[in-house]
Amino acid sequence: MSSQDTASGPSGPHANSDISIEMYLLACGHGDTIFLRLPEDRWVLIDCHLRDRKIRQRFFDFVRRNKIGRLDFIFQTHPDFDHFCGMVHVLNHFTRDGRSIGYWCDGGLNARQVRDLIASDEHSEKEYAKLHDRLDELSDSGLIQTVSVNDWTEPMSPRGYSTKIDLFVVAPSSALLRKTVRADIARLGKKAHSQFESNALSLVLVLSVAVGSSNCNVLLCADTTSDGAIDALRQWKERAGKCGREKGFDAVKVPHHGSIRSHADQLCTARRRGQDVRVAAISAGTRAALPDREVIRMYREEGWVVLVTTTRTRKATSNRLMDIVDRSGPPDCAITQQNVMISWNPKDGLVWEPDSAQVDAESLTLYETKA
Repeated sequence: MSSQDTASGPSGPHANSDISIEMYLLACGHGDTIFLRLPEDRWVLIDCHLRDRKIRQRFFDFVRRNKIGRLDFIFQTHPDFDHFCGMVHVLNHFTRDGRSIGYWCDGGLNARQVRDLIASDEHSEKEYAKLHDRLDELSDSGLIQTVSVNDWTEPMSPRGYSTKIDLFVVAPSSALLRKTVRADIARLGKKAHSQFESNALSLVLVLSVAVGSSNCNVLLCADTTSDGAIDALRQWKERAGKCGREKGFDAVKVPHHGSIRSHADQLCTARRRGQDVRVAAISAGTRAALPDREVIRMYREEGWVVLVTTTRTRKATSNRLMDIVDRSGPPDCAITQQNVMISWNPKDGLVWEPDSAQVDAESLTLYETKA
C-alpha cells in the first residue's frame, strides 16, 4: 500500500506553517475512542467505545460539529470490547449519504475471530462477529478497503504529505504476533471459551511529523503490554534511524488506561531531545484503580504533563448519601469527564485543552495504585 494512495484530496506543495495535527481522546468511559485530525481535514479514527446511546450521541455530535465526512483510516488496534463497541454504527454512518471511508486497518486473523467462527453466545463476541460481517459486506461492495498491518508495513500518509506526516505501525513485532496467536489458538483447541491474550496483539502506532527543522512524534499505545511497549520503542528507534526521524516523543497515549501492569519505565524517558513540553494522555473511565497512581506519578516525575479523560478532584462539600451511592472513587473525590485535545504546529508547538484534564500533585493522592 503506497503512502501516496492512502487518502483522497488535492496534492502539491504545502507551506510548513500550514501543517498542524490534532489528537482528540473522547471521554467514553473505560475504553478508547481517538481521533487524529491531519491537514486538509483528513481524519483518522483509532478504536471506539460507544457503549450506550448517550456516549454514541456525543460521538456523532463531535462528528457533525467538525463536519467529518470521510475517515481516511480506521485502525482497530485489538479485539477487546472497549475498543470496538459501536464500530458498526460508525461504519454505517460513514458509508451512506455521500460520506466515505478509505482504509480499515487491523492486525489480521486472531484467536477471537477463530472462536467467533466456531460460535458463541456472549454479547461481546456476537458484537465482534457482527462487526466483521459488516466489514465483509462493505469490502465486497467496494465501499471500504481492508488491510492487515504489522511492523513491516510501509508508513501511511495523507496524499501529498509523504515524508512530512506519516503513520508507522511499530508493534506487535512479527515474532511476538506469531507466538501469541499460536498460544491462543492452542488454548482454543482445548477449550472453546478459553481466555486469550488480546492486549499483546495491540497495534502500536507512531504519528511522526517532520516539516523543515520542526518535528513532532506521538506514540499511540492502545492496550499493549509492558513487553509490547518496549518492543515498540525498540522498533521505532530502528525505523526512525533509517528514515532520519527523531527517536523521542512529544506526546504519548499511555497504554491500557494507565494500568501499572502495562507500564514500562522506558516510556517515561522516551522524550524528544531538547523538548521543553511533553504530554502523556490517558483514556480512563471511573474504575477505581485506573489510571494507576504510580503510573501518573512516574510520568510527572519525568516532567510530563499528564492529561486524563476522567479526572478526580477533591469535593468542596461532603454528601454522605452520594458517597455511599458513588463508589467510583474515594469519599472525598469528585469525578469529572472531559474530552482531551492535544495539538501541534511548527509555530505554537504542543498545546492542549482543557486545563481541567491535567492531574496535579494535589489530586494525585485521590488515585489508587496496585503497587
